[in-house]
Amino acid sequence: LDEPVDERALLLGRLKKLKVKLEVNTKLLAIEAKSVRLDGPSGAKVLPCDTVVICLGSHSNDGLAKQLKQLVNNIIVVGDAVSPRRVTDAIAEGALAALAL
Repeated sequence: LDEPVDERALLLGRLKKLKVKLEVNTKLLAIEAKSVRLDGPSGAKVLPCDTVVICLGSHSNDGLAKQLKQLVNNIIVVGDAVSPRRVTDAIAEGALAALAL
């Protein structure tokens, strides 16, 4: 993973505490009513589940900034609205934007 080590450790700790099941090096074959079918290193299997979270990448969304530019003269776009990056990048940009006001 590409995030800072401390943030990754905190996230993985929270997921473990919440008993979130992580399946790495695994292909999702199907999402069914109360289960998912997977194919992983140990072969195909069906896991019961009530929620599936799929992360397939990200893209910027500056739609709100474009709308606000019609109403406000000074807009500073930061974070993932500019370009998807790490949370630390977004925090730094936000802080610099606040200082520029």
